Amino acid sequence: MKKLPKFCGVLLLGIFLSLTARGEQTNHLSVDELNQRGWEEMSSNRWNAAQATFATVIAMDPTNAYAYCELGRCQQILGHAAEAIKSFDRAIVLAPNYDRAYLRLGYCAYQQDSFQKSADALEKYVSLNSTNFRAYLRLGQSLSELKRVADAVYAYDKALQLQPEDFDANEERGLSLMEARRFQEATVNFEKANQLQPGQFEIRLPLFVCYLATEQIEKAFQIFPIVLGVVALPLTVSYFMGLLVLFRFSFQPQTSQFPGLVFTLSWLVFFFTGQVLFLLPIALLTQHLMANVIFSGALSAVPLILAGTLGFARQPWGEPFAWPLRLGSKRTIGTALSVWVVVALLNSGYSDLISRLTHEQITQNTIPIITEALKVHPIGTSVSVVVVLPLAEEILFRGLMFGVLQRRLRITTNIIVCSLIFAAVHLQLWGFLPLFGVGLLLGWCRWKTGSLGLSFLMHALNNGMALLFLKIT
Repeated sequence: MKKLPKFCGVLLLGIFLSLTARGEQTNHLSVDELNQRGWEEMSSNRWNAAQATFATVIAMDPTNAYAYCELGRCQQILGHAAEAIKSFDRAIVLAPNYDRAYLRLGYCAYQQDSFQKSADALEKYVSLNSTNFRAYLRLGQSLSELKRVADAVYAYDKALQLQPEDFDANEERGLSLMEARRFQEATVNFEKANQLQPGQFEIRLPLFVCYLATEQIEKAFQIFPIVLGVVALPLTVSYFMGLLVLFRFSFQPQTSQFPGLVFTLSWLVFFFTGQVLFLLPIALLTQHLMANVIFSGALSAVPLILAGTLGFARQPWGEPFAWPLRLGSKRTIGTALSVWVVVALLNSGYSDLISRLTHEQITQNTIPIITEALKVHPIGTSVSVVVVLPLAEEILFRGLMFGVLQRRLRITTNIIVCSLIFAAVHLQLWGFLPLFGVGLLLGWCRWKTGSLGLSFLMHALNNGMALLFLKIT
């Protein structure tokens, strides 16, 4: 125990002499030798010592860009990001083409969520050194955070040219392409990432979305096969149970002189729900999502047509649905045809005017769907577009909806409101006014004849001429 104080004194003396010797040695080292020492200290993870060494270099030579850059690296590792960024900036001021300073500044700024500064620094770095994979990857991430999607994709492209098998680069490029709605290109990257690291949920989910967006239905449900059951089964059960209830009310004799609002809205909901319900299995079997939208719409129209022709016609308010449907007098038919020509010309002029103002070709968003459907099911698409869907829509809008509004509104207001609803449910931004104009004509036909016959004929004519135009062009 008596030797312990003596031992401690010797130890303290040794430490003091070591520090003194190091200070004396440092005073005798050149700038280059100190830089070498700092590098060696960094290599052995002695970051505090390295920081002190490079600070000494800067005190000896304030214009030493290398010392500022390495000092910044030490400060970054030690958690002093703000000081590190200042050191990197100073190194760049002293040496404007010092690529390592730009690289480290880009990394440090990204960690601080300074994405613009990070992107600027890394863009400068890759202009000086185009072989650094990690620099391109981080540049892409910075640009993605800035919502510069096209520039981010370009950076990821450069990264993948250097390392095509990298998981992160494929994932990040796929996500950027998804944000730009370029699903086909994104699919390639997600497939590659899924091959590199199979089973990763963060890859399988966007890949599933891309498969759906690109109509690769079978591949989508191979990734998540349970989704089809989870989505389709409860929807199917609910749909058919609700449909049975609607059929019961449709065929059961009623006392009211007008169709009910809830009853009408229920048929509206079931008409559009059925389109989704029938689309899932059809698309899964045929692997053509877009091409089967029309076909699924036609299938969902069948229950409504059956209820309209067999059930609604028996009700006190069912005269417009009674067969044979009335067309009206020759004069009424001639007037309707003349007005249809005028409406068609006005709609054509409107579309041309909007195209000139926006410098874009204005078309209804159903046009690409119908065009694709014609390639796959030409006859079925033609029958659906010209006959089935117009009949269902007339039963729904000029039949049920017109009858509901007839109880509460004057005829002119009824036609206008019914036309507004008809145009709105089609979800066509630029096509709203043309659809509204057509709806006014169809509403007039319904009122003038007291039947759905003429409105259905004009609706079929309108769709048929549009379909003929598509086939010609």
